[in-house]
Amino acid sequence: MFNWNEFLYLAEEYYESCKDQGYKNSEARLRCSISRAYYAAYHAGRRYIIKKQKYNPFEGKPEDHKTLTEILKYDPLTSSIAAALIDLRLSRNEADYQDTILPQSKVSSSISKLALSRPVNRPAFHQKADQALNKARKIIQKLEELEKNL
Repeated sequence: MFNWNEFLYLAEEYYESCKDQGYKNSEARLRCSISRAYYAAYHAGRRYIIKKQKYNPFEGKPEDHKTLTEILKYDPLTSSIAAALIDLRLSRNEADYQDTILPQSKVSSSISKLALSRPVNRPAFHQKADQALNKARKIIQKLEELEKNL
């Protein structure tokens, strides 16, 4: 069985390889870092829900991302995890689909309108990847702690 936490380790490797801003392909690596961090957290959530509910409500469809956060947000133990996962997914969508990346403080539900009008801010881009990694680590840690009590 695949260990989805390996996506987090890969995200960390991508991020660490970009600390020197002169590194070739640093933007691509930072985007991959954000994306892999999200998927590590997403799969930790999936694993937790499957174990807790004793069945798999996920169908391998794009809607599974929303299904996961909907299930998590209605449980008082995981509602904050749902909010963090939603934020992390917005960052992942931005990294995977937008031509430009905004500093974290500028991101909202209208990212597509804003992101298309501004250039990449390199330090903010590194900061966004750092924030995504930290958020993913916290989500995974909380879910693993909750999983121990199931």
